[in-house]
Amino acid sequence: MGTDGIVNAVVVGDVMLDSWLHGSAKRLAQEAPVPVMSLELTEDAPAAPPTPPPTWWRSAPVSGSSA
Repeated sequence: MGTDGIVNAVVVGDVMLDSWLHGSAKRLAQEAPVPVMSLELTEDAPAAPPTPPPTWWRSAPVSGSSA
């Protein structure tokens, strides 16, 4: 980060975010069997790691039979 507070960043690949909803549910919706929540708090956090590269990206040889 520079002295002016600007951050330059590049994201390569996927970015995932988990969100948790906290609250209480006292009834089901009329349209579908899902709870109707009274939302009290939301939390967000980084999620699962990105998808690994394909196996052909490996630099080491892979053991096994070649057919």
